[in-house]
Amino acid sequence: MHTLKKEDIEYAIGRLEIYMASRGLSQSELEALSTVEQSTISKILHRKQEPSVDNLQKLFEGLGLQFADVLKAAADRLPKILQGYLATPLTGLTDREDASVRAVVEAVRRWSGAERFSDPPINIYWPGEHTHPKSNPTYKPSTVYLVDRSRASTFHFLVTLCGAASYGVGQENEIATQAGVPAIRLVNSGVSRMMLGSFVKSFDIQYRGTLQEGIFFDEEEFAKALRAIVKLHYRYSALYSGMNGDDFGPRLKKLIDARALDNNAFAEELGVSLDYVHAMIVEPISISNPSARLLKRMSVLLGESVAFLLGEEEQDDAIYRESKESFIAWVRESDESVDARSAEGVFDNWKAEYFAGKVESSPISFRAKIVAKGKADWDQMFRHVKANKPASKQRPLFGQ
Repeated sequence: MHTLKKEDIEYAIGRLEIYMASRGLSQSELEALSTVEQSTISKILHRKQEPSVDNLQKLFEGLGLQFADVLKAAADRLPKILQGYLATPLTGLTDREDASVRAVVEAVRRWSGAERFSDPPINIYWPGEHTHPKSNPTYKPSTVYLVDRSRASTFHFLVTLCGAASYGVGQENEIATQAGVPAIRLVNSGVSRMMLGSFVKSFDIQYRGTLQEGIFFDEEEFAKALRAIVKLHYRYSALYSGMNGDDFGPRLKKLIDARALDNNAFAEELGVSLDYVHAMIVEPISISNPSARLLKRMSVLLGESVAFLLGEEEQDDAIYRESKESFIAWVRESDESVDARSAEGVFDNWKAEYFAGKVESSPISFRAKIVAKGKADWDQMFRHVKANKPASKQRPLFGQ
């Protein structure tokens, strides 16, 4: 398997440290969740061992994240696997009920196996093997919630066993609903109307029996639902590739600081817990996934549009659009003396400074002082940069 560039590895390790801290996980706990040895994790975090792509994939999966979502550069170097999250009752089960749940897990995995699904293969994750309340009681509730929320938000599909009243399964159903993750649900006539009426994109399969007697379902019907899930996966991959970024949190943090708020005050005014504000700042937006209502509240509190909060300033900002258009026109009209690296750097630096200034200023005062850049401005900035840049660092525009 190909290795990653050093800057990609450093970025990945940096994110690994951040997400471990966010989940409150020690190295030994991450070992249990990822199957990567603690000694290897320590060497990776202390930069004493370069991690393999396989180890990074396992470590991020242990945190509840898809490595390909964290680092886009790794997407084409990872095996194509469809990840399924199996949600079942876990808390307060008798031994017989626990055995029934485990029999369902075995059946789901059997009918998701390589004999029927190999392109792509399917992997079924069951939290009962990692954060079970009896066999893994040391994990904090906040850790279990964030790890399992991450999986329910970013895995390709959900399988839910609605076999008993379970706050966990209900939460996972709603997390998947808000993230647009489809579900296969094993249900019977005793399932609550609240669950059956939810907005999740679901393929419901009726089962027979109880947790006390054993649960049985039509496994061919389950395989048919899985085939429908695979089709949805390919459709969603084509439509939504490249959506999940990690710039929402840093932008939100800058705005909170610039508007003279602290996280506590912001959480209080927004109407959420401090832990949620922390998750929105630190976690990918695919995990925190604030609702449209919360985003509208943030827009009011921070004095910026929802589009700006989501990083869509390129489409939403007239000054930026006009400046970019003039930059493209200047590039097209330039001669061979304009090198691509310097030109791209000029634009990128201006863009970063422009939006940083927008965050740090009030919306009214900032827009009153700034006007769009014209072709003459780009030419002047470029000439200044080139005059101070060694010739060895320059390359021709358009690959000349």
